[in-house]
Amino acid sequence: MKHLITSGCSFTSLTKPNIDFPVEMEIPLQHKRRDMWTWVDWIRHYNEQSYSVYNYGCPTNDNDTIVESTLYGINKLLKRGIPSNDIEVIIQWTCATRNSFFIPNGFVDRNKIVNAHANDFVDEKRFKFEKGFKYLTGGYNKTEQPEELNDITMNYLALQFSHPERIINWLKNIILISSYCKSKGIKYKFFQLNNNISSYYYNRFGGLSPKQNKMNTEPHLPIKEDLLKTKDIEYTWDDTMFIDNPYINYLVEQIDFNSDFWFYEINNHHKFGGSLEWTINEWNDNIEDDSGFELSNIVYYELENKTEEEIKEFFRTKSYGHPSSLMWRKFYFEILKPNFL
Repeated sequence: MKHLITSGCSFTSLTKPNIDFPVEMEIPLQHKRRDMWTWVDWIRHYNEQSYSVYNYGCPTNDNDTIVESTLYGINKLLKRGIPSNDIEVIIQWTCATRNSFFIPNGFVDRNKIVNAHANDFVDEKRFKFEKGFKYLTGGYNKTEQPEELNDITMNYLALQFSHPERIINWLKNIILISSYCKSKGIKYKFFQLNNNISSYYYNRFGGLSPKQNKMNTEPHLPIKEDLLKTKDIEYTWDDTMFIDNPYINYLVEQIDFNSDFWFYEINNHHKFGGSLEWTINEWNDNIEDDSGFELSNIVYYELENKTEEEIKEFFRTKSYGHPSSLMWRKFYFEILKPNFL
């Protein structure tokens, strides 16, 4: 039996580890809404005899918390006596612009803390947030959390946020987790929510204030009703990686992007793509569902049970959502099974 640790943002789990569910106890999949299944759930479904899966993915996660929760999960298994060569890791990296801050117990009134933008992934606690928690900035929008937490996010955005700083932080996280796994003999592989690497995403907003360009690596496909027909994904084929800066370049040179990452490519058009670009380009009206579960043929989870007019309205105001259960199943068979497992 292999032990697989997964982590990522809401593209990996739409629920919160050790808040909504205990990571160490695999909730039977039949008790989980199938329209909420992600790539992790399809791994569990098709590999229940060969893998125990520990999912530390959490909505709004940043890359710091993704790595911290992965290291925590690995350490838990090693302390149980699981051999390191029986442990595997798959990480879905999220938007590089996101950040997080550890909030210790007592910093704010615990009774005022809500689940939104919070991750309390440790299980050594009597109740949630007892030992503190990670406060997640997400897209740097105000939340229902206490004002002192919102102030942390807004002050960071106004006074410290920059694209180079966020890139450097992400690259250090990649080096940290890959070096650790190599040192322990742990198999690992990465993919991204969306393209966070092409220089296009960092150069297009040059000269704007942090508040204006904070979303530069959040997915920003064009907002248009016929996006699923046009497949209008940015041209990045001739792009370099990130920003040309010696503080970034020496970190890039220490990462084996060819072997450590899976990227989605559209020949002569897009490179360094992630699961979102794959979902948009690979979805069509005729995807066969032979799962036996009667999955809806929709591109995004958010479109479940929506009428045709409601779907049009969705794309009038948004460009992306979370891949549907059908698309994650397709991702499992076409990408994960041959490249990750």
